[in-house]
Amino acid sequence: GDNSSAGVVMFSITAANGNNLPSPNLLPTNDASKLNTNANMNLWDAIEERLFPRPLDAWPTWSHNSLAQHREDGFALLYPQDQRRDARAALMKLAKEFGRDAFYEYVTWSEESGPTDGLLSGGGGGYER
Repeated sequence: GDNSSAGVVMFSITAANGNNLPSPNLLPTNDASKLNTNANMNLWDAIEERLFPRPLDAWPTWSHNSLAQHREDGFALLYPQDQRRDARAALMKLAKEFGRDAFYEYVTWSEESGPTDGLLSGGGGGYER
């Protein structure tokens, strides 16, 4: 069937600068960058090989703090609205495994479908455990 009017949710997650990695302040920039690249490659493998429920789509992304001149690479994952709770629970476990205390969640819906799961909705926000 046509799902064009169904709501979707997008999550953004990174393994960069996780609390399971050495502090980037204690390492040469190049070493910290290599550690973050490796961590994100391992995160991508985990997303592809064992994340359930499976996202509708996933792609590389990044966030940037222009004041601190800091960029973090990561991944965006798109899910149907009706898988929001299960996807969030799975990503909470994945974030913890990769040393992250937070990830981001963005929700949209059509006027017809609205927010149906009773969760706070309507924009982007971070989720911190």
